[in-house]
Amino acid sequence: MGVALSPGAAEQTYWVGHLKVAEFQFAENRVESPSPDAGREFESADLTVYSFRVYQNPRGVVRHELSSISRNRGLEPGLDVRLFNYAEGYMTSFNKGARRAYKAPMPVPGGIATRLEDRQILGHRCKGLEMRWNDMNHYVVVIETWTAVDCDFRGPLFKVTKTSDQAGRLWSFSVEAIADLEKADHLEDSLFAVPAGLSVEELP
Repeated sequence: MGVALSPGAAEQTYWVGHLKVAEFQFAENRVESPSPDAGREFESADLTVYSFRVYQNPRGVVRHELSSISRNRGLEPGLDVRLFNYAEGYMTSFNKGARRAYKAPMPVPGGIATRLEDRQILGHRCKGLEMRWNDMNHYVVVIETWTAVDCDFRGPLFKVTKTSDQAGRLWSFSVEAIADLEKADHLEDSLFAVPAGLSVEELP
């Protein structure tokens, strides 16, 4: 798929594309017995790579649908599908076949916003924004996004998320990038709705 670069791009109402995500999780470890190095502490970093299909409807609702993951699936809730409603300011996520979906506000209430330098990404002029806040476990979360301002695609084309403790030690780092993006003639409304029968739990 190619990138829509025509003068009429700003009039586009439906979008399709792909998103690539690389996520590092850092950890402290200790060598266990009966190893001769038992008790020795060391640090490690685990990398997970995700691929998502991306869709957007005329109301500015963006759907991320998981298509592949580089590790075995765990019990992560809300990983298969994420619906971002930018107009109303919330995200809903759920797993296929699950009985519950999760709804959370965005951006996170109480976050501190800072403008970043503009960038050119996939042929689009993008506005940069940093959001910073402390989560419920007192970790410092920093999210940097670059979102196109010359078309009506609402999701960021590039996003960096960092989680550190209060001492500045980095515990997770992820990079998300739209790999390709183009217009579509029509998409089914069901792509942008929570399936019937799922209960929705609202998160703070």
